[in-house]
Amino acid sequence: MKGLFIFLLALLSGMESLAQSISFQFDTAQVFQDADVGAMTFGDIDNDGDQDLLITGKGGPVLTTLYENDGSGNFTEITGLPFINVYGGAVEFADVDGDNDLDLIITGSTSSPLNTINLYLNDGVGGYSVATNTPFEAVAFGNIDVADIDDDGDQDLLITGLTISGTAITKLYRNDGSAMFTELNGQPFEALWSSAVEFLDIDNDTDLDLLMCGTNSNDVPLTLLYSNNGAGAFTLIADTPFDHIDQGDIAYADCDNDGDTDILLCGKNDQQQLIAKLYLNNGMGEYSFFPGTPFPGTLIGASSFADFDNDGDFDVLHVGTGPGGLADNSIIANVYENTGSNNFILADSLIGAYFASTAIADVNGDNKLDVVIAGTTTGSPVRATRLYTNTSIFSGITVQQPDDHHFQIFPNPTNRVIQIRSAEFLNAKIAIFNTLGNLVYSGDFTGINQQIIVDLADGIYFLTISYKDRVFTQKLILEK
Repeated sequence: MKGLFIFLLALLSGMESLAQSISFQFDTAQVFQDADVGAMTFGDIDNDGDQDLLITGKGGPVLTTLYENDGSGNFTEITGLPFINVYGGAVEFADVDGDNDLDLIITGSTSSPLNTINLYLNDGVGGYSVATNTPFEAVAFGNIDVADIDDDGDQDLLITGLTISGTAITKLYRNDGSAMFTELNGQPFEALWSSAVEFLDIDNDTDLDLLMCGTNSNDVPLTLLYSNNGAGAFTLIADTPFDHIDQGDIAYADCDNDGDTDILLCGKNDQQQLIAKLYLNNGMGEYSFFPGTPFPGTLIGASSFADFDNDGDFDVLHVGTGPGGLADNSIIANVYENTGSNNFILADSLIGAYFASTAIADVNGDNKLDVVIAGTTTGSPVRATRLYTNTSIFSGITVQQPDDHHFQIFPNPTNRVIQIRSAEFLNAKIAIFNTLGNLVYSGDFTGINQQIIVDLADGIYFLTISYKDRVFTQKLILEK
């Protein structure tokens, strides 16, 4: 309780981070497949409480490999799985059939080459089988995202990329709750490849909007924002301030703790400039460029928000290359600490990579977020995948808010009716604390969507969701 009280005071007063330092150590003992032009993601595939790791890409051979975590950060390759070996694609864990385990969607190109997309269903203990008769169009060199776009409690799918004929597509598929998908026609989406896509709630209206960037069929870079009407029908928002980019990435989080979703865009814009720009949300889904951040412009990399020092705000992992790549040693893998008020400082520099992919999770159960980075790099092997364990020293409550987990708490401010939405089925604990650190509400969260009603006085509170080995925290304002 004392640690939590310190943490709450820190959020209220705007005091500097409780972290003494953010630092990472390369785990030389852990060996993964070499992988550039690939994708990776963490997920608990066997429901044992730790984070397993899937990697796709090529170094020598094209490979898709699933690694089981023993809970202490030691990974072992799982053999005998039906996965197709791919590179140049995307991967996503999600429970698409409602049986409380993580299924898997993989896109990409084989060494043939042949563009593919497959849905693999989980048997509950990490065994996978290929789902048949799916309607998805095979793609590579694009991106995917999974989310409940129509508020019916199941996970829908958006895919972008190039078909085997070289045509760019963007397609949205609605899930009936049992992994039976149907394409939703009539959407206004631009067909994109070399793309990044993210569902996110930009205007705190309880539904998931869509941000996407990439190259269209005329080889023009675009960044497009679409609002959701709540039923899965999207409308293009005109005159957004975003640079039009491709070969980039999208990261989002409430990086200034004001209750809305901010955006970091990285890539090559339509002026052939490499950018890394932070855009702040005014709470109504309207964005403005925030200058003065230290992030160098990059492409063919990956950027993520994550709380590496457990101080309740989001730091940044920024990976990719400048204009010269290996030739001018402009490849980076930098960690920036958020010291508050959108002030980011360089905290640690890891071995840089491009054609890069990253994944973030607590792999060893020490309540600190670790990092895996893959891509073309310096040293040997040239196309390495490296695990970096978090060796940061800090005090106070352990609070982890990984940006790969979508929690929505709305409305905020609220009149005491609070909606909570998770990106996946969870068994979790809810707690609300006042500004003195006193527990004023506790309950259970089971499922994906839940409503709670609290009988509390007007004021500022802090709502926490404890799940697995993580704690998500959000400031909550109650007012009549």
